[in-house]
Amino acid sequence: MDNIDQRILNELEANGRLSIVELAARVNLTNTPCSERVKRLEKNGYIKGYSAIVDKERIGLALLTVVQVSLTATAEQSLEKFNEAVRNVPEIESCLMVAGS
Repeated sequence: MDNIDQRILNELEANGRLSIVELAARVNLTNTPCSERVKRLEKNGYIKGYSAIVDKERIGLALLTVVQVSLTATAEQSLEKFNEAVRNVPEIESCLMVAGS
């Protein structure tokens, strides 16, 4: 990964709907090399996918709740079970692990 790849990632992170033409112009490449770089970044897992930012308020989900969950064990197997359980709840957008007091 070089500086151009990083610029491509930054541009797509800000606006994943950029056309290759617009993206190429923003990172000072021609269309074909830019397209090839994007495909390589996707193939190598730097770009995991593309998504839309949905207005939660407009669809009746304006409430954000932060919940603290304390686990009795933090061994890898326990964390994997927790991760598996929360993946099955579509309303959960993210989980953060905080260690210590």
